[in-house]
Amino acid sequence: MVRTLRDELLPLGWRKDDPSNYSLVINDSSQVNIVVASSDALTCAVHGSPRTKSLKGLFTEAAVLKNNLETDMFPETVEAELRKAATILSYPTWLLLIHIEDEECRAELSLPSAFDDRNVTEWAERIFIPLPGIDGGLPVEDPIGDTDIDVPVKRKAA
Repeated sequence: MVRTLRDELLPLGWRKDDPSNYSLVINDSSQVNIVVASSDALTCAVHGSPRTKSLKGLFTEAAVLKNNLETDMFPETVEAELRKAATILSYPTWLLLIHIEDEECRAELSLPSAFDDRNVTEWAERIFIPLPGIDGGLPVEDPIGDTDIDVPVKRKAA
């Protein structure tokens, strides 16, 4: 997926970088980084929060820190190694989450905002990517649903 993303975006003015094997696709004019990650079945789920399939390391944690750095009142309280890794990332980093199951594929571009125990736990923004040839391009609906069911009730004749 990383190679395909790069093949598609490099001709459009993006560039690639791999600091410490953290594969980025970077757009300097828009000031954004993208990283590809496989994710769970909550990808594109309207209700729920997706998680990456594998545990993430220092650079994903640094990306979340960088995404929140402007709102962090006490950046000096962050571990030195993590602060150093965050300085390598010039821009906010979005994750391109991909979920493939049987013959279904879903994708979303999401901005991680919280990290705990080697996983992203919250997202500041999620953009569902329609894949019309694969899954109809629609977000996954909540299987339980919060829709009101209207059942007409009539009085029986006495």
